[in-house]
Amino acid sequence: MNTSKKIDFEELNNTRDLGGMVTSDGKKIREGVLYRSAALFTASEKDLEKLSGMNLCRIYDFRGEDDRSQHPDPEIPGCLNVWLQILPSTSPGVTHGKDSEAELVKAFQGLIEKPEKSCLMMADAYRKFVREEHCRKQYGSFLKDILEQAKEAEEKGQQPAFLWHCAGGKDRAGFGAAILQEIFGVDRKDIFDDYMLTNTFMQGMAEAEAEKRRSQVTAIYGDRTEEIFPSFVKAISYLIEARIEYLETTYKCIEEDYEDFSHYLTVGLGFSENEQEEMRRLFLE
Repeated sequence: MNTSKKIDFEELNNTRDLGGMVTSDGKKIREGVLYRSAALFTASEKDLEKLSGMNLCRIYDFRGEDDRSQHPDPEIPGCLNVWLQILPSTSPGVTHGKDSEAELVKAFQGLIEKPEKSCLMMADAYRKFVREEHCRKQYGSFLKDILEQAKEAEEKGQQPAFLWHCAGGKDRAGFGAAILQEIFGVDRKDIFDDYMLTNTFMQGMAEAEAEKRRSQVTAIYGDRTEEIFPSFVKAISYLIEARIEYLETTYKCIEEDYEDFSHYLTVGLGFSENEQEEMRRLFLE
């Protein structure tokens, strides 16, 4: 498969290198310079040592303020932590932290009765990635900062690495990866395959997350908990797992609002064709 490669860590299960992915014109993304990830606060001491040896100059945190304040990114020597909150407000299932958890608890009963509602919640978040001005501004800033730092490093004869993450590494970070892959000319099927890899690396997460909330379900349903718990696990799985229809939602919005991805990049994100070409020059081989 033409997908990103998992980096082996003790506690970070969804950290991957885009390097080696082949573009439609036969070029490859340089290895060891562009990493996507889930949150980093769970990193062990050995994980931190490994991160420190990856030549990172930027860690972009796409999470919300409440999640970030509760679980801040580790400090990596020589690396600047940059906060780019993608979603302007909480979105249960995508954002995390106390505020999001409170909203999710309120939604428990409706989700249990109709797990499919979880899909609608997720699709709405993916729609915002394209249609919320704040989201577009943040993704645009992400691209421009990578390009600026890479050009400055080139002048010094250096090639630093960049890592971006959200909470699970699937939604906000996943779409960030898709944007870069589109710029580089990776085949769209491969982009979707790469997006779906989260499910391979995060197996069992839905069941574990549901179990952590069993007491909250019991508070609502009492003796019926065992009866309805499978439905609750299903609802949680829709929130945690990568699903093709979620990423398809962003592409459909792009087609409706911008006709194609190229116009989305230039008009929606303010990332010019010249900037895209520079990005390809710097990160492809």
